This record gives sequence, structure tokens and C-alpha cells, in this order.
Amino acid sequence: MEDDFWKQVFNLALPVALQSLLYSLLAIVNQLMVGRLGEVSVVAVSLASKNFGILNFTLMGLSGGLAILTAQFMGKKKTEKITKMQGMMLFTGCCWQCSLW
Repeated sequence: MEDDFWKQVFNLALPVALQSLLYSLLAIVNQLMVGRLGEVSVVAVSLASKNFGILNFTLMGLSGGLAILTAQFMGKKKTEKITKMQGMMLFTGCCWQCSLW
């Protein structure tokens, strides 16, 4: 029973860890590529990466909250509310992204 639990935890944690690793590598690779262009370019990429990070973590929080609410509604067999929650998430994510442009 406990082996099955750890297998489920690993299957859930692995994609999250890979996503975080790839996000960190993106920032590193951006700095390495732009580092040859000068200080102003490095600062510009750094500032743009901060905005992207804010957007990324906000949308991760929203999607995590949506996943919890969706699981609760699935447990209560209220599937009509799941569609409403997904629409709200999509609308909120689009508005948040457009506000950063």
C-alpha cells in the first residue's frame, strides 16, 4: 500500500519538478545568449524575465486552485460548475496576460 502511495507522489511530483527546472534553464539560457550583447541587453532581458515569472507563477497558482475546486466538484458530482470554473480561469488568465503587455 505504501509503495503505491510513493509511486503516485513520484508521478505527480516529477512533472512539476521538470517544469520548474525548465523554467530556471530558460532564464539561464537567455542570460547566456544575451550576455555577449552588452550590459543594457542583459538588464532588458532580466526585466522581461521578471514579468514572465510573475505571469507564470500567478497562472500556476490559479490553475492549482482550479484543480482543487474541480476535484471537489467532481466529488460532489456537480459537473456543471466545473465548466463554469474553467471558463473563469481562462478569462482570468487571458485578462492577466493582456494586462502585462
